[in-house]
Amino acid sequence: MASGLFKNTAKNGVWFGSYTDMSGKRKQFSTSTKVEREARKVFQTKLQAILDEEDRPKLKVVSLSSFSEEYLLSRRGERISESQLKELRASLTFLGRVVGDVPLHAITVQDCERFITRGWRPEGWKSLYTARKHYQNLHAAFGTAVRWKHIRTNPFAEIKKPKPVERMPEVLTRRELSILFDSLPDAKYIDRRIRNLVLMAAPTGLRLGELLHLERRDVDFSKKVLFVRVKCDWTPKSKKPRVVPLSEDAIRALRSQLAENSQHDNEHIRESQYIFPNPHGFPLTSPIIERPLKAKLTELFPGREFKPVHVFRHTFGSYLCERGVALQEIQKAMGHGSVKTTELYARLRGNDFSHSLETLNAAPSLIRASYTSPEPFKETVPICQQTI
Repeated sequence: MASGLFKNTAKNGVWFGSYTDMSGKRKQFSTSTKVEREARKVFQTKLQAILDEEDRPKLKVVSLSSFSEEYLLSRRGERISESQLKELRASLTFLGRVVGDVPLHAITVQDCERFITRGWRPEGWKSLYTARKHYQNLHAAFGTAVRWKHIRTNPFAEIKKPKPVERMPEVLTRRELSILFDSLPDAKYIDRRIRNLVLMAAPTGLRLGELLHLERRDVDFSKKVLFVRVKCDWTPKSKKPRVVPLSEDAIRALRSQLAENSQHDNEHIRESQYIFPNPHGFPLTSPIIERPLKAKLTELFPGREFKPVHVFRHTFGSYLCERGVALQEIQKAMGHGSVKTTELYARLRGNDFSHSLETLNAAPSLIRASYTSPEPFKETVPICQQTI
C-alpha cells in the first residue's frame, strides 16, 4: 500500500496523509495539524488503523431473523430440549420486536441494553429473573454470531448481567403434598399416570424431561437406584449422566406404573420401554402433564405460583437440606452444575450425612395418602445392572 504525507496549501497548510487502498484507489485524510512532527504521529496512527481494518476478514451480512433460524437449527442439532429451544426462540423474537429485522452488525450495545433493562413491552419485564434469562440466551446466541463471523464483537458482553434478589423457590410441605395427591383422580389410566408421576417426582427431584424419558433399563430395583442417562435422541439438562437413589415411595410408583402399562389395552404402551409412554409408545410431551397439574395446584393453593412438576424438584432439594444431607450430595443427586444452585435450598445445613437413601427412607414419607396399587408388575425385561 503506497502512502505518504504532504502539506495542503489549499487548506491553510494543514498536513494530509495519502494512501492507496486494496482496490487501487488513491485516498487521503487530514491530520488536522500544521505542525509536521505532530502530523507524522497522527498519520502513522490513522494509517495503522486503516491497515488493520482492511486486513480483517469481511463480515457475512445477515439479518436477525435469518440468523435466528440458523442458530436455532444449530442448537437443535445439539439435542437440547424443546423447552430450551422455545426459550431461545422467544428471546430472539422479542429482541426483534425492539430493534426490527436489521443486520446483526447494526445492533448496538445501546439497543441490547435497552432490551434487557426495559423489555419489549411498555410495562417492561415481569421480573429480573425474566431479564436475566433473556440476557443469558442472547449472550450465548451473539457469541455464536461472533464465531460465525457475522459480527466482530458481542454487544451483550458489554452489558452487566441482571442480578435479581435471590429468593427461595416455592415448595410444598408434606401435608400439602398429601392434600394434592389425595385430590388427584384415579378413575382412568391417564389419571393414575399423573398420580404415579407425582409420587415419583417428589422423592427423587427429577426434572420433568428426565421423568418422561425414563426407560425400564434405567431402573435398578435391587440396588434401589435409577440412572439418568445421555441418550441418542435426548440429553439431560446437565448433559451428564448421574445416579439417583430411590425411596420406597418412588419404587412403589415405578412398580405401579409398570403394572398399569403391562395391563393396558394399547399394544404400543404395553411394549414401550418408557415408564410414561404416549399412545404410540414414545415419551409423553410436557403439556400433557403440566396442564392438569397446574390447574389442580391453582385450585388447591390459590394465590401461589407454582411450576408444575418442577415444584416437586424444589421440594425435594429443600426437604433434604432440612434433613441435614450434605450440599455436595444433594448437588449430585439433583444434577446441578454448581453447588451455588444447590445452596438455594440450604435453609438448614447438615455437616456429615452421606446417604440420601437412608435419610429418605428413615424420615416420614413425603406423601401420606391411601394408595391402591394394581396387580404387582412382574419384571420380564432384564434390568440394566451396569454402573455409569
